[in-house]
Amino acid sequence: MMKRIYLDTCVWCRPFDEPSHRVTEEAGAFFRILRMVSEEEVVITSSVVLDDEIDMIRGDEKREAVNELVSRTVSERICYIPKRYREIMNRLKLKVRDAAHLACALESNAEYFITADDNILRKSKDIMRRYKIKVCAPAKFVESEEKKDDI
Repeated sequence: MMKRIYLDTCVWCRPFDEPSHRVTEEAGAFFRILRMVSEEEVVITSSVVLDDEIDMIRGDEKREAVNELVSRTVSERICYIPKRYREIMNRLKLKVRDAAHLACALESNAEYFITADDNILRKSKDIMRRYKIKVCAPAKFVESEEKKDDI
């Protein structure tokens, strides 16, 4: 059975961000995740929150490139923001959009919420304990999946 994953906006944007060691590593992991989609190992879910954030990207080329990647690889899309985002925001002290992303990931029954946001990553254990969704950086997700292939 394919894993269901949700990528927040910062992960989708990584290939187009100003290069640094971290950005390059995360962009590489992002492309490995896309390969997993083409190999039918994972299904990516998306949301109206992602759509809204993509619409706010400055720079037409970057915005269009991210939109193209999303349209080619997303299998399902949550078309509303689940009301539980408020509870998530208050309980975890997350920004509104971050809580909305997480609520959409939960609504889509994603097994993983993949992000490059350090604030969310710091709260990953609490999120897993409370909401039963794994939270990790793109490289950690790829690393864990590649280890399973080696067994």
